Amino acid sequence: MATKKEKPIDAAPVQTPKPYTLNLPAGFKVKQTLSAELWKWADEETKYARIDTAMTVSKAKETKTDAKRDREPATICMATDLSVEGSKSRTLIVGAVLKELLNESFPNNGYVGKSFAMTRYQVPGKRYKSFRVEELETA
Repeated sequence: MATKKEKPIDAAPVQTPKPYTLNLPAGFKVKQTLSAELWKWADEETKYARIDTAMTVSKAKETKTDAKRDREPATICMATDLSVEGSKSRTLIVGAVLKELLNESFPNNGYVGKSFAMTRYQVPGKRYKSFRVEELETA
């Protein structure tokens, strides 16, 4: 009895998303970005950003029960990445140390609309990480 030959499955190569560019019609500009990619921190990496919104606490998500302690929801804000051409809106995760630095230096959300160079670094002998933050101005 003859059986059908199965065709081999062609595995498509994994494609990474291409950089997003928005080609707007003449006479239009972006008023507001409603979604933005998450801007993660890496040690000793400097982020050049303009903070566009006040810090807010993100919505808490239920986590699986495991050995890790339950974490508080993240504090986030919208920021414009000044290091890329055309500026890119991103969601910035604001840790406790950075939050305290910004709130102490700029009370009442005074950091909104200001530009900063922010670098996260490991504090020797400590569990936590700290930040070097410089306010920027146009030259």
